[in-house]
Amino acid sequence: MRGVLLHGALALAGLLLAYQTWTRKPEDDGASTAELTVLACTEANLQSIKLEMPTHLVDVAPRRTSGLPSYWITTRRKKVEEMDPAPGDKKPASAKPAANVAADSGAPPNAPATDKPGATPAVQKLDPTVPRGFLTNASFKDYVKRVTPLRAVRALGPIREKLADFGLDAVGTRITVACGGKSVQLEVGARTFGTGQLYLRDAKSKDAYLFDDAFVSDLESAQFKFMQTELHAFAVDDVDEAKVTARGIEKRLLQRDKKLGEQGHWVDASAPTKRNELYNNWFARLRKLRVREYLPEGTQPGAELAPGSTGAVTTVVTIEYTHDGKPSGRLELVRVQQGSAAHYYARTETTQGFVTLYDSAAKELESDVGLVMGLEDAAAAESGQSAEPVPSPH
Repeated sequence: MRGVLLHGALALAGLLLAYQTWTRKPEDDGASTAELTVLACTEANLQSIKLEMPTHLVDVAPRRTSGLPSYWITTRRKKVEEMDPAPGDKKPASAKPAANVAADSGAPPNAPATDKPGATPAVQKLDPTVPRGFLTNASFKDYVKRVTPLRAVRALGPIREKLADFGLDAVGTRITVACGGKSVQLEVGARTFGTGQLYLRDAKSKDAYLFDDAFVSDLESAQFKFMQTELHAFAVDDVDEAKVTARGIEKRLLQRDKKLGEQGHWVDASAPTKRNELYNNWFARLRKLRVREYLPEGTQPGAELAPGSTGAVTTVVTIEYTHDGKPSGRLELVRVQQGSAAHYYARTETTQGFVTLYDSAAKELESDVGLVMGLEDAAAAESGQSAEPVPSPH
């Protein structure tokens, strides 16, 4: 009888132990929460994130205005003497992947070297080692949340041997996060198989961690993933008024019934009860404008075009937006003529400096500036003709 009771007690104890193991919280197993925090950090204290790859550098820095941070990313190609030599090489390799050539030079693929009749206008090959910066979009805010604080998926402890097993025998990529006067530099190792994670090792302590792959890979493709392509931080559909200046004329346009969606419309402030689809169509084209590339700080429009092949910078239109009686933003659209081709640039309160635009959308916008300002109507009236109505895009 005693044996039966003893075995029963042991079985009960085993069940209780199994239950505790099964219901134990993840942070109680293995590394603790404190061990997973690689760098304690808040967004308010974030100073910089730097990614160093074998051929390129990516630098993230906040700019704080009125206490609110906006993030700018600067990329540049390393000079040959800055590149780490490949294993077994005595000097850095100067070759670079073909996919990076267009991005480095600012030129479209297969762009001709000269501006010949009928050919694509020549594009100047900008020095790829000169830093190129751009404003980040809303998606980057999610990235910042993932790194403040900087936490790993799992702590692996010190790794000083069998480095090849972790891809740490020949480190070519490093990422450094600085926050609140402290910083940590992590050496980037191999990606794990099928888990979307990779090995990183503290360059100083040699402690290794598992991180989500996106911590590094998102910055590797920052220009495509995080660049702000909208010209304003607000939606044009939300503003009340737009003061349009073009060809020496100024016109105030008001947006009516904007809360009704598609029933909202723009009218001339001098004739607020007269609906004109021309304005709606023009603002629809305006909404299509997107940033193609940020020019280097202090660079003027046309700098990336071949020297001696361009004309003067011409201001196409400026627009000043107002919402609830307060200024919302300002757009300056300019054109640089290169032979028969026109190149368009813009500057706003968001971009701060000049950006290049996709020429087709900007050209469509310019084509109707005269009608918007009433110049074609006036010319038609003087000649005794009536201006043709602008067809609706619907």
